[in-house]
Amino acid sequence: MAKDAWHARSIESRKDISALARLRYEVWLKERYVDPATLPNKCRMELDIADFYSRHFGLFDNDGLLVGGGRLIHEETIGGSELINLLNDIKREADDPILSTRLAPRFFGLPSDLYGAFPKFINEYKEMLERNVKFAEISRIVVMEELRGHGLSDILISKMIDYAKRTGINVLLLTCSTGMETFYGRFGFERYQGVPTDVYGDIKIQSIVMSLNFPT
Repeated sequence: MAKDAWHARSIESRKDISALARLRYEVWLKERYVDPATLPNKCRMELDIADFYSRHFGLFDNDGLLVGGGRLIHEETIGGSELINLLNDIKREADDPILSTRLAPRFFGLPSDLYGAFPKFINEYKEMLERNVKFAEISRIVVMEELRGHGLSDILISKMIDYAKRTGINVLLLTCSTGMETFYGRFGFERYQGVPTDVYGDIKIQSIVMSLNFPT
């Protein structure tokens, strides 16, 4: 499978973000990352409060079909009023009580309030804030099941890393299962020292925090 048949880019349109939300739902449902009863099964779109604070990316084939995607969570990448209005329009028209709860306004601590699953990371997080370190989190990487195993996620992740570099991010974070450590290590990510393996949020999988530091 030729990699030049695919490309990744930042996405901002309602069509693309809705398509990504539907793909995220299908992947999460299939992989059983969470209890299916907690997913927005009426509208079949997976979104949460972090999407308001994210730069979204899509992976496309040459016909323009979205086949994968992810998000980069960081307060300086928030899409402003256009993204807020877009997500609120999706929420209103979906008329799904679970999606409405997931997108309900509330306090949100970057890089993600789900990092509460890693108690040892909290002090590290506070220290980064005190030192004015600019950090972001790679999250919700998904690729259509039938297209996996061909290196397409490499295209997507490389694009997101390049975007983080260009926007002045100092530290790029992510959480993954222990089995994905080698995969993300190929991009330069390293396990965050001092933060032991733990169960991540509602995802009943042993997970780790990884980081990629950019020269300042």
